[in-house]
Amino acid sequence: MDAITLKAYSDNADRLITSYTTMKPRRLYELIATFFHRSARTLDVGCGSGRDLAYLQGAGFKIEGIDAVPEFIAHVKKTSPSIPVHLDELPKLKTIPDNSFENVLVSAVLMHLPGEALVEATKNLIRITAKGGRLIVSVKKRLGPRSERDDLGRLFTDIQPWALKLLFESQGAELLFHEEQPDESREDTRWDNFVFERKLD
Repeated sequence: MDAITLKAYSDNADRLITSYTTMKPRRLYELIATFFHRSARTLDVGCGSGRDLAYLQGAGFKIEGIDAVPEFIAHVKKTSPSIPVHLDELPKLKTIPDNSFENVLVSAVLMHLPGEALVEATKNLIRITAKGGRLIVSVKKRLGPRSERDDLGRLFTDIQPWALKLLFESQGAELLFHEEQPDESREDTRWDNFVFERKLD
């Protein structure tokens, strides 16, 4: 993750944890229910407050989480001690072995990487996914003229859907689904939601 973005998350962790806990990403959960392999090993990349980990656990998945923000990891360990979480980050995913998970969730993470890190990030996301495994990738898109960073200092790299599709396909994934989703609470925000499957060969 971009270093300034990481500091912004650490400095504002308590407020962001409260905000995340009150938001319920219904569409994301619909995609999980539709596309993820049931009861399979599942990794939440950028698990934040643990909100989505709690949903996944309740839905019967065998879950783990990683995040680059120490404060988020400490919060999840305190509030959900039965869920394994680790300090790790894109683009390298150093602690995750190859072919480890049948499902990988990457929600609101990739846009915080510099553009030059996206190839390595995509490569490692495919690397940790088992053959035939699926990835749900959700990328926040801010509409209209925007600076590269928000008011907290977080980086928002503009990622075009066609470019992300090509990146994943170049690393051995097939696109199963893509949509642009309006944000329920912010008129100036959209989400690009993707579902990829790692090819068997």
